[in-house]
Amino acid sequence: MEFYESLERFRWATPEVALLSPIADDQRREAMAAFCSAYYDDDQSRVFWLGINPSRVRPTSTGVPYTDGFALLEKCSIVNDFSKSRELTADFFYQFIDAYGGAEPFYARHYAGAAYPLSILKKDKYCNYYDKDLPEEVMASIPGQIRRQAEIGHRGVLVIIGSGENSKVLNALNDELGIFSHVLVVEHPRYILQYKSAVLQDFLAKFVDTARTAERLAGLN
Repeated sequence: MEFYESLERFRWATPEVALLSPIADDQRREAMAAFCSAYYDDDQSRVFWLGINPSRVRPTSTGVPYTDGFALLEKCSIVNDFSKSRELTADFFYQFIDAYGGAEPFYARHYAGAAYPLSILKKDKYCNYYDKDLPEEVMASIPGQIRRQAEIGHRGVLVIIGSGENSKVLNALNDELGIFSHVLVVEHPRYILQYKSAVLQDFLAKFVDTARTAERLAGLN
């Protein structure tokens, strides 16, 4: 929780580019605090799962990575007032967590976050952290953001969420930083539900297999 509390709630990086914390308001700050208290309140090191930066804040957005209001209540047992409409990413991620064995055993061994933890808004458009036309400070700050999250406690294993550009950029950054000894890659949940839903069970099995492989590499078995 200290990592997220340290993020600026809102800042203009340039006159055209704004940076927004996923817990910029009190409701999402409280949701994140409740989640961290329930699942991360220990000194255990974990396998890291890192996706891209957060996108648009919607009524379903809780501030907790990959967790909409429905999942926060029904899968994590945290009462909240967020909309219970489903987000595709959260829908798939918690189908995976259910297949794994549930939120409690998953988060006891795994940490889910973002390579760049802030939403990036440029001219009313939300951007990915690796977009080429963003201020240099965005990409320049990512190594520090990854290091700071790693200080929470990692076990030398990273699972990259997103097999396209995010995988390319994070693999290159890890080669430079040398934080994680092992890097695995899975497809982005939104991509799976939008384009590969016919083979959904195959991807759920792949995610579970990836989690188990990561645990073996991390010495958790």
